[in-house]
Amino acid sequence: MGTGKVTRRLEPEELTTQIPKIFKGLSKISNAYSEIKNKNKHSHLFGKNFLLPRIGTSASEDFFKTLSQISQFNSFLLHLVTVVEHVYSLIDSMTTLPSGGRIEAIDREKGTSYGIDPPCEAAIKEFHENRHFLQDVLHVRIIENYLTYLSSLLFEIFVQRPETMKSEEKIDIETVLSNDSLKGLIRVIAEKKISSLSYDSFKGIYKYFKTKFNLNVCKETHIGKIVEVIEIRNIIVHNRSIIDENFIRRTGNDPALKGTCIVPTFDCVRDTAHILSESVKTLDLTARRKLKLKGRRFKKATVTK
Repeated sequence: MGTGKVTRRLEPEELTTQIPKIFKGLSKISNAYSEIKNKNKHSHLFGKNFLLPRIGTSASEDFFKTLSQISQFNSFLLHLVTVVEHVYSLIDSMTTLPSGGRIEAIDREKGTSYGIDPPCEAAIKEFHENRHFLQDVLHVRIIENYLTYLSSLLFEIFVQRPETMKSEEKIDIETVLSNDSLKGLIRVIAEKKISSLSYDSFKGIYKYFKTKFNLNVCKETHIGKIVEVIEIRNIIVHNRSIIDENFIRRTGNDPALKGTCIVPTFDCVRDTAHILSESVKTLDLTARRKLKLKGRRFKKATVTK
């Protein structure tokens, strides 16, 4: 048995005293579930005072829909772990007899009995010890969602304002022939543009939108922070979270940090989601006003926290 304690069948005379204890424990579990659900409200990725937009471009709607899904998954997982931890102690007390030992369950089909063990404590401990992997995944997914938004917005600009595509850039014949439609080609051009700009630094993206469309992607005070969170994403994906020379050069961090491992805390992940959400809200609204892009009212599911 997992607990290492002696188990035995519940004697008839003990049943009278044990049943109320079990029902009381079940009541505690039900109450605990509601309490924990309220306490874990902080686990969503949107700031307490952040208001989700209800109107925007298709690119904006997709961004907030995806971010909401990421947030809901994170809340569910943390809530589940918290409930299991809480229920662990309740089950332990419910199955412990006053006279010693533990309640034993009987398998009537097999004719055997076994101890009722609480959930595996080791699994919960392992989750906490390796929680940084979850934070890495959340961070990467949030950054990818943001970069996808920028390329999707650029696509909408090119489609609705074709004159903005005029430039000195060349498109190879293979790229043209590999797309069945003009929209497909424009999508590829937009994605390649954002990808090439983000490869060097977020500052390149900021400069491009400012020079090309007179749009501020974010507040100037947030540029440094966004550069850093994107570079954190890069070393998580490409260098196992180890700070390298490129990270130091692009973020301006202390060279002494080279070779150390960086782990985004949950607070860092939440701050990142908040800053990028503010960037999307502001950029999207400005782009619609200045470039006359079409807006749409978001579906209800998009704005659910």
